Amino acid sequence: MVSYPSDDEFALLPENAAALGLKLDAPPVVQRVGTDIREGVHVSSLLWATAPPRVVFLHDNGQDAHAWDALNLALGLPALAVDLPGHGHSTPFDAPDHSPWHAADAVAHAVRRWAPDAEAVVGASLGGLATIRLAAIVPELVRRAIVLDVTPSTRLTDDHDLSPLWDDLAGIGVPLTLIRGGASDFVPDADADEVRRRNPAARILAVPRAGHAVHRDAPRELAEIIGSSLETV
Repeated sequence: MVSYPSDDEFALLPENAAALGLKLDAPPVVQRVGTDIREGVHVSSLLWATAPPRVVFLHDNGQDAHAWDALNLALGLPALAVDLPGHGHSTPFDAPDHSPWHAADAVAHAVRRWAPDAEAVVGASLGGLATIRLAAIVPELVRRAIVLDVTPSTRLTDDHDLSPLWDDLAGIGVPLTLIRGGASDFVPDADADEVRRRNPAARILAVPRAGHAVHRDAPRELAEIIGSSLETV
């Protein structure tokens, strides 16, 4: 049985793995890494495995990089999970708000430092909007965009006008996948239709019985979708 010190931030990984029906023969190789943007401003991330990351994960509002622990255990691929600005171990970037614009600006530094050749960026809710923006400002770092249960029509708690992100979504030239929670009402059919209208090549899927937090409600199912998507990059 794999064990960690009780005060280790990775101490719950064995419990998470057991809940997924996974047996850990050895501890997952996970380390916390940082990216300094300028004095007093840095982005913290979790680097899974020692090989170059194949996937970048951006969490939802009010969460942190550990939101992806179960999914990373199920996926079993080298990955970078980023703490968005003002979340987890990352400092706020330029302003204490949680806008996808500030998030994408900060995340770009971390991706360029730790995962410049990643095959996909996966974002949930706020992280999904940041993924859309990231693909617009640094398209060379986003080879596939996977957005979980969010569109620019979604209302965030900070009440930003997100409508300019529709133009960013329309301009995404790499494979784009929107994954809806089958039990979630965050993305109504009208929004899914708008995604198709703005980006006709977009792929739209739904994970049955999953709520808005698809990655937490159905990590094994989502891992299968992501893994299959990487095979077609």
